[in-house]
Parts: sequence; structure tokens; C-alpha cells
Amino acid sequence: MVHYLSHQDYGGTAFYRHKATGFEAITPDRHRAFLDRLEQEFAENGEPEAGYIAGDTPLFAQISSVEHAYNRAVIYAGNLLHCSMTRNDVHHPDDAEKGRLTIAAFMLAR
Repeated sequence: MVHYLSHQDYGGTAFYRHKATGFEAITPDRHRAFLDRLEQEFAENGEPEAGYIAGDTPLFAQISSVEHAYNRAVIYAGNLLHCSMTRNDVHHPDDAEKGRLTIAAFMLAR
């Protein structure tokens, strides 16, 4: 779960599919295959630049997104491929009351 607590919109959350494997979620039985394929892609094409993913990339296709809204909580399976939709050119204030403030939580139903 991610809970947006900022009044200012610093970006929501996007969900992705790994193009080469077709994986949208990384389960224990997919983990090794996913990492091996990423390693192969990095060896062939180099690693992507550091930063947040924005839309489709050579490795990933954006399949869904949830926009930021103050006090919105987005609940999703923790093994889904996801990334903050934060723009890489945005300055984030050091003051939590003015910057991007979220709560990320992992929950387990029993």
C-alpha cells in the first residue's frame, strides 16, 4: 500500500510489464528468471540511467497508473512491478511537510 499525504502533487504510482518476460508480478518461481533476463539485457544494452521510470522504456511497458490525490491510499500486491511517477527534474524539499510524503506499508491477510 502507498498512502499519499502530500497536498502538492509529486506524482502517483505506475505499474509495469517487463517486455522480454511478460512478467507483471515477480513471484518466487519467476524471481531467478527475471533477474537473469535483466542481467542479460544490461550486458547487451547497458544499464538505464538512474532515475524514476516515466512511461514506457526499452525494458518495461507501463500498463496502468494511479494519480496522486491527497489522502488517497493505493492498495496492490507488493510483487507487482511498480514505480513512483515522480518527475526526475522536480526538486524535493527536505521539509517533509512541503515535500513528497507517503506511507508505504506491507500487509498480510491471515
